[in-house]
Parts: sequence; structure tokens; C-alpha cells
Amino acid sequence: GVNPNRAKTFARLGAFLLTTLHETYQLDLEVTGLLVTTVLLYTWASFIEEQTSPPLEEIVEKGPAIQQYLSAAMLQKLSRLNRPGRTAQHFFDQGLELILAGAERTEPV
Repeated sequence: GVNPNRAKTFARLGAFLLTTLHETYQLDLEVTGLLVTTVLLYTWASFIEEQTSPPLEEIVEKGPAIQQYLSAAMLQKLSRLNRPGRTAQHFFDQGLELILAGAERTEPV
């Protein structure tokens, strides 16, 4: 597993994906953040291995690991999305909804 607070390459990858999808492809920042987080967490099985992702409280207290790799403008945009009261379950449910919505729109080959 991987923890972005300990694996700097993982944090850099997240920052690069977030920035590219938002700035190059003009995807909504909140949707982009959800998409990048979901893809990275499911790809590296962070939902299965509890030790791989810091608790939500730690992320709120210290900030996301990717913040050191983002521009000041991107950090400012992200700060506007902060919504107190969200739980880890909220993010898990949103990620699951995103995956299911994509699956529903996918045509079999």
C-alpha cells in the first residue's frame, strides 16, 4: 500500500493529475478532485489496507499531501471547496457513486 504523506511520488502524481485535468481539460475542480482521489485510492487498494491512507482528521489538520506540489492558485481554488462535517464515509460513498455512474454509461465491447 501507499500513504501519500510518506510516498512523495504518489503525492506528486495526485497533484499532476488534479492540475492537468482541471487546467488543461477544464474539468470542474470538485469533480476532478473526487475522480483523482477515487482512482488513486482504488488503484493502490487504499480502501482495503487501512494503514495506507491517513485518517481524515490528519488530512484536515495537516492538509493533503499534494499541497506542496500545487501552485498557489490551485491551492486557493481547493480551499474554497472545504466543507466542514464531511466524513471518510462521505468520500467513500461519493467515489463509489462515481465508479457506478461510469459503469452505467459504459457500453460492452
